[in-house]
Amino acid sequence: TLEDKILITLYYLRHYPTLEVLGGIFQISKSYAHTIYKKYSSMMVKIFHVEGSKSLTSETFATILIDVTEQEIERPKKCQQEYYSGKKKDTQ
Repeated sequence: TLEDKILITLYYLRHYPTLEVLGGIFQISKSYAHTIYKKYSSMMVKIFHVEGSKSLTSETFATILIDVTEQEIERPKKCQQEYYSGKKKDTQ
């Protein structure tokens, strides 16, 4: 139904699941979920007069923070050579 297609589009925009997960939630194929999203998101952009489907303006956000810190990856103690090249040394 029309309501379900709008719900699929809004659910995708809110949670950004993969299309495979989105299709699984609504019991449709991922290609059909993509077709619904593309069609109804473009309709919503026209109806609500949005500049673009993914546009950001200064009114929509104040600050964007991006976490770019490095995190150590836990590697096995035995046979470590398979996972560790030795190029980057731990500075601690």
